[in-house]
Amino acid sequence: MGQANASWLAHSKDFTDWKPSGNSECTEWFPSADVVDWGKPLVQSRKCKIEEVRDQITYERSKYTGEIRERSRESKSRFSIRKERRDAKGTLDSLIEVVTAKDWTEWSPIEGRLRQCDDPVDVSVSHDLHSGVIDFQSCEQQVERRLPIVEHWLSGKEVRRFKDEDVESKWVPRLLTWSNVGKQDKWLEPKNEYARWVSVGTTRDCSSPDWEAMSKQFPWGLSLDAWVECKQPQQRMVKKVRYRLSGLKEVIEEKEQTRTIPVLYADTYVGQKDYVVSVEKDAVIADWHPLKLNPEDCSDEILVSANLEWGVPVTTHRTCVLKEQFTTGTKEIMASGKVNVRDEAHEERESERLFVANDIGYYDHLIERTDQFRYGEWKVESSWDCRTWSPFPHDVELSEIYMQSRDCRMSRSRSAEQLVKWDSGDKWESVARDFDAIERKEVRFESGLKLAKYALPEQSIVTSIGNEVSGDVVTVDSVKGFQRINVTLEFDGNETDWKDVSVVLIGPKGNGLDIPLIRSGVTLFFDLADYNELSSGDWVMKVKDNRKSGEPITLKAKLELQQVAPKIGEPAEI
Repeated sequence: MGQANASWLAHSKDFTDWKPSGNSECTEWFPSADVVDWGKPLVQSRKCKIEEVRDQITYERSKYTGEIRERSRESKSRFSIRKERRDAKGTLDSLIEVVTAKDWTEWSPIEGRLRQCDDPVDVSVSHDLHSGVIDFQSCEQQVERRLPIVEHWLSGKEVRRFKDEDVESKWVPRLLTWSNVGKQDKWLEPKNEYARWVSVGTTRDCSSPDWEAMSKQFPWGLSLDAWVECKQPQQRMVKKVRYRLSGLKEVIEEKEQTRTIPVLYADTYVGQKDYVVSVEKDAVIADWHPLKLNPEDCSDEILVSANLEWGVPVTTHRTCVLKEQFTTGTKEIMASGKVNVRDEAHEERESERLFVANDIGYYDHLIERTDQFRYGEWKVESSWDCRTWSPFPHDVELSEIYMQSRDCRMSRSRSAEQLVKWDSGDKWESVARDFDAIERKEVRFESGLKLAKYALPEQSIVTSIGNEVSGDVVTVDSVKGFQRINVTLEFDGNETDWKDVSVVLIGPKGNGLDIPLIRSGVTLFFDLADYNELSSGDWVMKVKDNRKSGEPITLKAKLELQQVAPKIGEPAEI
């Protein structure tokens, strides 16, 4: 809230909207549902005292800038009476009738009424350890049946009058059973247990080109992923064991297995061959800048603050002849970022300057540079700088799942200061920043995007007036599944010649693809699924010349089968 002072004047007042505070007091619902018969509709009502609140805001205005701001805020409250109504149903229950059944219930056992029980039969001693078995015992069980007497209430509730019911009982044979587990232990069939493969010794028989030397032949900054293939000996123990049902273990035989597996080590090299990226002639190498100011170029200072005691005020005056230089030349920007300058040209000029400075005596004496340092927070100098994912998807067969990797690096630094003791007092002086880098390697799974193509032999077809001519039958036998066929037709003649010529390509399943003659050399694409066709099998092109007269037309047909990348959102076939 703003504080009233001489710069701010009272301006206006305003109120927020009334809103419930959440506090309320209500009477009980009337009439009560428990004095009305069960299920009978009724309307209940009650009164509630509701509290509402709002804020009174006082504003003030600056007499200098005209800015308006809030000075104070005060909460106000009020109460209102609200009458509420609701529909309800009565909950007063009452007995309607008592009904005695005409039929007896089924015979049911009386809990705890057993007699003349034989000794329990334990079958667990003759069954396998931990296997499930059933033990049993023969007895006589007292059972009973009743003529039910039921009370029916207005709410639909039914209550049995057990103490008033007629009861009959008798004794019947009963077999008691209970679950148990087998207790007989025995040996199980032997089996082999395999330990984990463990590498033994170092890798051997490694092979790799001299990538370090080769990197000097590649352009600057080009990333080269090199692989070194080696062989790694491994061994593991194999035990032939057997177990008893109780868990007891016995080792029958123990032997050692060995093998050699291939191991790939990845390393990354960067091209070191530098080259010129751009050349800028007549470039400004250095704008006008003062050269070194020698003592003989200036008049003597009237007072020199360095010669006065610390803290004594002083004004210095001196005149100097200032030499300045302007430099141009040819810049060569290299791929590494290095800049080479050649054919430099210099231009110089002189000017007289009067230097006036107010200062204080600063003759100070260094006592000690201590070993105490303090550091600032680490600050990120750059975002994650990551190399390109490799291998590239278009170098891997379509739909093949493989792993990509890349190296990332983030630079960071922090300020550093050293405690230095002077006659004028202790000072923290900045020293060189502390630099560091965070590195990480990222991996991910990717799907190959390299699409396979298969070109069919070219063929030439000469039309026959009024007849249908078939080209050569081309048989395709490929394990790859192609989804598209590309058709390119080259032909002579004009539009009046070929508008009455129809071309049909017959696929392996006998379905025809109508090839429109739009323009010579145009490539048309046909998805095989749209024509219920396959890529493998016999393909033949048929040309029918429906003209009445004229010269034959020669068509050159080029056919190419092609894989198609799956659409986004559709799974690729693996």
